[in-house]
Amino acid sequence: MPLLDRLGRLLRFDPVGRPLRVWVRSRPGEEDAEVVAGQILRLAGDEALLALERGVALGGRCVQQAWVRPVERRYGFGALWFSFICVEASAERDAPAAARWWLRLGAPTGEGLRIAACDR
Repeated sequence: MPLLDRLGRLLRFDPVGRPLRVWVRSRPGEEDAEVVAGQILRLAGDEALLALERGVALGGRCVQQAWVRPVERRYGFGALWFSFICVEASAERDAPAAARWWLRLGAPTGEGLRIAACDR
């Protein structure tokens, strides 16, 4: 288990249900970035089911939930207490990655997650 995940576990950090900022286009800090509120609904092995506040395009579909898995082994979901993590996203579990997103703890608006209909 990566060091930051172990530290998160020692701190009793659980990423499930916490508000997240999800960069679904571009990267953190870039002008063309698109950020959507989200939260991890559940962990399943090295993947997590992520709910999004609104629908986003992923693999030619509009989705409000996606399966994500960390790109770098040293930054798992337990490292969200400390840092951004880069994830590969797919509409189906164990499917090939359709996009690369970034996650960070905290909602973009400072509010909680509100699920809405797909708008794309």
